Amino acid sequence: MRYLSDSEFAQISAATMVESCPAGRELFRSGRDDHFIFYLLHGDIEITGANGDRFELSGNSLETRRPLAPHPRDRHVAVAKTAIEFMRFPSELMKLHTQEENNTVTIDEITEDDETVENRVLFDVYHAVMTNDLVLPSLPDVALKIREVASNANASVEDVARIIQADASTTAYCISIANSAAHGGVSKVDNVLDAVVRLGIEPTRDLVVAYTVRSLFSGTTTAAKKLMHEAWQHSCRIAALSYILARDVGRLNPERALLAGLLHDIGVTVLIKESQSIPVLIDDPILFDRLCHDLSGQIGAMVLRAWKFPDVFVTAALEAEFFGKPAVDRIQLSDVVMLAHLHDRDPAPWSLTTENLADLSIHSKLGAHDLTEDCRLAVIEEADHELEELTALLGA
Repeated sequence: MRYLSDSEFAQISAATMVESCPAGRELFRSGRDDHFIFYLLHGDIEITGANGDRFELSGNSLETRRPLAPHPRDRHVAVAKTAIEFMRFPSELMKLHTQEENNTVTIDEITEDDETVENRVLFDVYHAVMTNDLVLPSLPDVALKIREVASNANASVEDVARIIQADASTTAYCISIANSAAHGGVSKVDNVLDAVVRLGIEPTRDLVVAYTVRSLFSGTTTAAKKLMHEAWQHSCRIAALSYILARDVGRLNPERALLAGLLHDIGVTVLIKESQSIPVLIDDPILFDRLCHDLSGQIGAMVLRAWKFPDVFVTAALEAEFFGKPAVDRIQLSDVVMLAHLHDRDPAPWSLTTENLADLSIHSKLGAHDLTEDCRLAVIEEADHELEELTALLGA
């Protein structure tokens, strides 16, 4: 691997997000993270080779001025010894970066016959991410207004209902949710004020934001529309599964989990929109799925940070398919979204191959919850009707 010069490193560092990782969590593992290289900025890590040999590295040391990459023999796994800060980059970007005299590779200069077309296209998108040139979506107006009102400690249910009433479809959606099996009371509600009273202000906020983001899953070309439809269907399934898992397994706020599930792949929508003008990318399922696998979490984190969502939503997007993550004391929101992927019967084309739940460390935190013969949580099987209702209410 070619190493970056100090000037190149400084240039890329200035345009790249710094990620954090708590003590005890894996930074990388050979086989899972081979398509990334890492720079350790702060904190200490322990690297273990395949033969069990271990050594430690500290941020800001001479050794960590060069990139770290997983290796099946020498650097099999890296674990944070302390809380760390790091940056990671797709390895293709690093290779191409050092090969170009300048960082302006345009798609117009690439032909279908170019044997490096895949790397060139990937570089162009990677570079847009690194330099913040990607056009990030904005939250719909209704979502912005209801978040602003709900953040006011003195807000009333009347204040929230007034915003919702301005949009007929959102009003109908809130009433439907309030009357659903998940929230239904003895009697049916028939107006938005009673719906907000039944749901509560914060759950209503999360449910309305979840509903309004559907407008972001839209494309202009036939291929983009198909991909957006797949992305929305996938997000709705993960949202519904996250709701059930948070409520019945994790004992977390189910509305917040539903929203996290719906937003975990928001980075995919950005990539689809970016790809509409790149036929070689959007018409190649293998190439597009690889791009989503490599970048959707990072871009999703950028979007959620731009929208000022709490860090737990950012972590859920980054770790949605981190099946090998070490178990912590209690189930977290990111664990719920990850578990939802394990229970998705129809995974998105860009999703990783799911693992056997019984073989994962998170299984030790599931307590007395029974597994079915195919290693799925029994509570998911028992909530089949409710899952169908939730996905339908979301518009899947």
